[in-house]
Amino acid sequence: ANAESLASLAQAALGALEEGTPEAPSTQDLLGEAVQALANLARIDASLSEQHQQAGLALDTLAEIARDLRDYVERIEYNPRRLEQIEERLGLIQNLKRKYGGSLEAVLAFGESARQQLDTITHAGERIQALQVEEARLLERLAAQGMELSRRRHAVAGDLARKIEAELSDLKMAGARFAVDLQARSDPQGAPVDGGRRLAFDASGLDRVEFLVA
Repeated sequence: ANAESLASLAQAALGALEEGTPEAPSTQDLLGEAVQALANLARIDASLSEQHQQAGLALDTLAEIARDLRDYVERIEYNPRRLEQIEERLGLIQNLKRKYGGSLEAVLAFGESARQQLDTITHAGERIQALQVEEARLLERLAAQGMELSRRRHAVAGDLARKIEAELSDLKMAGARFAVDLQARSDPQGAPVDGGRRLAFDASGLDRVEFLVA
């Protein structure tokens, strides 16, 4: 933002050091004249040799300063469009900080979260397909375990009924009858079993179990 002022001030310093004006010579010219005069003095009076050397060093220092200023001016970039872009970006960053947590870290964290959500939405179809494949695999596993459980239930149902009827007989209820009823219900969303059927299931398996007493 200060590029124009920096360039102007550096040029003014260079002008005073190297160029001068029609009314006044440059600092280097004046100091050069002083160095030459001191050289002439030192040749006559050796006690001024040190002053001559110091003036020469000062002239070298001014020349070095001038070189540095020229390099500095060349590096100054004055681009109004670039300045406008930077100010717009700084304004955007400040707005984001006010909206999403007050710090750049919070803004970046929100941005990453939003990116992940967008990625999830963008790949929702693929994710659904993968979940459907996983669901089918788990339903097949559930069906296999459910059918094994049902087979075991059917295997022991008759024995359980006979034992309970025997106990009832000992209780002077010889005419009592006990049975275990195992039923399965169809469900288009259920577990796939033999023959392409799908059976409903819950936490207790594929069977709806009832104890029947007469």
